[in-house]
Amino acid sequence: MSKAKYKKGERITSLDEYMEQEFVYFPFGIRHSGYAQSQQIRLVNNMIKSGRLYKAIKISENQNKSQ
Repeated sequence: MSKAKYKKGERITSLDEYMEQEFVYFPFGIRHSGYAQSQQIRLVNNMIKSGRLYKAIKISENQNKSQ
């Protein structure tokens, strides 16, 4: 039997903290963090990392009329 490569660390308390991990200790074993990421979360995370996601700022009616 091989020796363990990972041990259980501190509790993860946020999605941001989860996203920073490469491997995660689940109750049923060690898994790569991508194991539990949905395609949508992975897409958004990759867009944020590559600088392609921006906030949408609502334009007031007054600003619309002046343009």
